[in-house]
Amino acid sequence: MARLLTNRDRLIILPAFLFYGFLLIPLGDYRQPEEFHPGHYNIQKIDPGDDTGFYAYLRSGAIDGDFDFFNEKRYWHYDAVTKTGYAANYWYIGSAMLWSPGFLVGHAAAWLYNTVGYPVSIDGYSFPYHAATFLSSACEVFLALLLCHWILQKMFSRRVSLFATLLMFSASCLPYYAFVRNRMSHPGDLLMAFVFFSVFIGFRERPVRSKSFYLFLGAVAGLLADLRYSNVVYCVLPLGLALKVFLASETAPEVKKKLAVGTGLAVMAFIIVFAPQLSAWKKLHGVFDSMNPFTVVVHDVSSAVDSLKALFFGNTRGLAWVEPVWLLGLAGMALVFFRDRWFGGVCWFALLGVFIPPVVIGDPASFGQRYLVPAFPFLALGLAQLSETFFEKRLGPLVIGIAALLSLWLYFLLLNCKVLVDDVDPLFAFKSFRNIPFFIANRVFFRPTTYPDLLLDGKLHLEDFLDYFFLMIFPALLAVGPIALLIVFNKIAEASERDKGLSDRIMARCSAALFAFAILLTVFIVVRHPELSPEIRKNRLQIAAASQILFPFPDVGDPAVLLRRSLEIAPADERDRLIAGDAYFLKGDLKRAVESYSQAVEINKNSTANLQIERIETIEGKEIDVPALQEEVQRKGDPTGEIHRKLGLYFLDRLFDTGKAIDNFKVSLQINPDQRQAAGMKRLVEQAGLQNERLAAKNVKQIPLKLFLLLNTETNETRLHHYMPVQRY
Repeated sequence: MARLLTNRDRLIILPAFLFYGFLLIPLGDYRQPEEFHPGHYNIQKIDPGDDTGFYAYLRSGAIDGDFDFFNEKRYWHYDAVTKTGYAANYWYIGSAMLWSPGFLVGHAAAWLYNTVGYPVSIDGYSFPYHAATFLSSACEVFLALLLCHWILQKMFSRRVSLFATLLMFSASCLPYYAFVRNRMSHPGDLLMAFVFFSVFIGFRERPVRSKSFYLFLGAVAGLLADLRYSNVVYCVLPLGLALKVFLASETAPEVKKKLAVGTGLAVMAFIIVFAPQLSAWKKLHGVFDSMNPFTVVVHDVSSAVDSLKALFFGNTRGLAWVEPVWLLGLAGMALVFFRDRWFGGVCWFALLGVFIPPVVIGDPASFGQRYLVPAFPFLALGLAQLSETFFEKRLGPLVIGIAALLSLWLYFLLLNCKVLVDDVDPLFAFKSFRNIPFFIANRVFFRPTTYPDLLLDGKLHLEDFLDYFFLMIFPALLAVGPIALLIVFNKIAEASERDKGLSDRIMARCSAALFAFAILLTVFIVVRHPELSPEIRKNRLQIAAASQILFPFPDVGDPAVLLRRSLEIAPADERDRLIAGDAYFLKGDLKRAVESYSQAVEINKNSTANLQIERIETIEGKEIDVPALQEEVQRKGDPTGEIHRKLGLYFLDRLFDTGKAIDNFKVSLQINPDQRQAAGMKRLVEQAGLQNERLAAKNVKQIPLKLFLLLNTETNETRLHHYMPVQRY
């Protein structure tokens, strides 16, 4: 092992990376992950928004055998039902492709735990899967750092290459997406951007290459697009240099022919590897592309200018205040352009292309400018060029001091983010700066539930298998993974220096494996996602409409729009009218609610809408003397169950006493199970039971308080999609 760890500079990158890992990884309250503060991401917490969008491809595909996300637990967007009847997924499949080896390891670990008697579920939701994908993302970032250093060494001194690599990592948002909220696409964006850039550097050195080189170049470009289709802008790098060679008068016709053939091979490879994403969107959305409807903020020139200003000077994520290292990187990229106009020109063209997404796409909840992560090769290049200039002018101490301040500032921001200051706070950077004295005075130097935080609090106790995993096994894996990558990386780098053909052989094998995986995945998507029947599509649209009534985020449209779409599939039925009535009922438009409920009763005389109509009458009625009615029941009885029913409605909607309401409904049903309002009362009793189950599961903090009220009879069932309990192990 000692012989393989020969590169001293890369040996420095390893401890720096692990230092940040142990400093920042939130272990969380791994015994009750659902109770943990929602802002403090941890190994077991996968955000039900963006993060679950990426993870769902992997979990649903591997465990359920499909990409039908309508039944996916804790997937906020299950109710974004498309015209195909499938739930939309506006996120990309590339992260799942990169995580798949780690997920399989997690599946094996979950199976092993279960086999030896530990209560670990084998469904993709338990801690072995989450830990494996977490480590996969972290290792992607570490491998990207190694590639960054390797690329820079080709153009700059050892000192500058190491310095720029460490500065890019420590003074940017990268530690957050490597160790805190890392089940996003950004670790994969970073890795594949550096892989592509390293191939591009090889193309720059020698444009006429083997067929395996061009195939690998196209395959990597396809995987970049699988991670984020705007990443396709990277293709301008080799195309720009190929154009330069092609237009040069001294270029031989044979060389031009080889370049043309190579370009064709690269395009073919790109299409093959990008095919899984295209086929997934086609099957799920009915189109070959997807635009997340929640984030586009640029609609005209004025909004574009405002967004551009916010990119640089916005106090929440403005580069000038949160990641000022980017200002240094851009200054360095200007120097790169003056150093080599053609190389710098294509780099600037691609860089400007990568800057488009953070301008066009709003990002209301994140740390730093995460959409710029694909541009980190240019950031590293600019920092290296600027650092070299400073070192040549003997201003090394100055640039090192600036780097230390920028890294320290970034760490202070990390201490604040979602702990003391919400990342959507318009004064995030200012409040974080103002909190520095608080951190110093209270000696708060670590994020909650990180390893050092637990150590200082005396919470590192080894009592059961969970303690052993999170406090011993996981930290060991965090170290072993990067060490193994470093050994392999060094071995390949050394062997490539001795055997010039090794790189081509490696690229050929990687391309073949990626092609096989992409083709099999595409076939799987096409075969496993047939056209859904009209009945299923209509039912899903109805459920989605009910969900949007009850749970307004994500706001993908008016429930009435979904109901109209369901009517295009089949004529109005009782459920359509019930859901429409529920919508008006919750909005307080009781007149229109009665109209819709009455239409449901016309379709089914025993509809649950009978009780809903009577609820509205109770809400709008006069006060009643509850003790008098109760006394009347004791004297004369309640032969029809009507008095208990009316008492139940009054307790429910006027006195807000759900318990007494349910007791009265049960008595009324026992007395007269055939009354017209029986179906509605049965549904309310069922919903009360489901609420009690969720309360018993101690899932209270995750559920908005209003959802504990028995709002109506139909839409409450959709809560199960949002708050379906997940086994904590």
